[in-house]
Amino acid sequence: MTTCSNNLAHVNVHSHFGSMKRSTSRVGPGATTSSIITWFWFVLQLLAVVALQFGDDVFRGNIDSPNATEAIRHAQQVAFFEQAHGLFVEPALQLWARQVHAFFGLPLDIAIVGSTNVIYAVGQTLVPLSFAVWLFRLHRSHFPLVRNVVGLTVVLAVIGYELYPLAPPRLTTGLTYGGHAFSFQNTVQQVIGNGRLTSVPLGYNAYSAMPSLHMATAFIISGCIMLLARSPPLRLVAAVYPFVMLFTVLVDSNHYLLDAAGGALIVALTTLIALVFEPDHAHLRRVRIRWTCPPLDTLRCPRTTQCSKDLLS
Repeated sequence: MTTCSNNLAHVNVHSHFGSMKRSTSRVGPGATTSSIITWFWFVLQLLAVVALQFGDDVFRGNIDSPNATEAIRHAQQVAFFEQAHGLFVEPALQLWARQVHAFFGLPLDIAIVGSTNVIYAVGQTLVPLSFAVWLFRLHRSHFPLVRNVVGLTVVLAVIGYELYPLAPPRLTTGLTYGGHAFSFQNTVQQVIGNGRLTSVPLGYNAYSAMPSLHMATAFIISGCIMLLARSPPLRLVAAVYPFVMLFTVLVDSNHYLLDAAGGALIVALTTLIALVFEPDHAHLRRVRIRWTCPPLDTLRCPRTTQCSKDLLS
């Protein structure tokens, strides 16, 4: 009973962590103004994270372009490493997508390529935006930590792009598969072009494949939703999402398998950094509480219900 009481007290002291909580039943002009300011601050934080990523695209696409020869050489190194370790699955996936013709009269090759193009486009735009709104609206106490993870992930990714520019498979030459020369088909030409936005003199960094920010973002979104959402269907979609994105970036020849692994690695690293340097270590404290507090069905304590609510808050 003493251990239970201590853990329950520890939960009650630190259950309301985070800098922001969802508003209650406040009404009136003051509450409206506060809500507007809060959401304005939310938008500013999103823009700051977006600026980190697209700032590199603008700089490298218009001011100081990466060394294409070096980027292709790095891509060949990645491909050769995958071949040596039996990981070079990208050609087989794209060949399968090209050769699948029809299923019950439906042109599957066109459907697969079209679907992956759409997923690739929304995977770094609409999906992260929707997730950010969901997180800020329903789980606001967790937003600062996730924001820090995303921001650090983008920073490390940009550093990686500068230190190790890497051409995506669709821009890599000199590859072989099955003993023959192999070239990836550029299936996303209509989505992102070849380094220039259509009819607009604004380029992007075409040699920023390692690590994959599409995969890093997918891992972050999936992990957060699986940990925070209570809807089983939503959690199931979140669990499947990284695999869908992995299939997308490989079939579209935008990334190598190692690029996806790099995305997972930096998410793990930035999550650890964000947890360690969180001002009040609230999330690490919560993890410790979950491990040290006995299972709720074994507690014989009048405050068991409150403990359950605090752990799930």
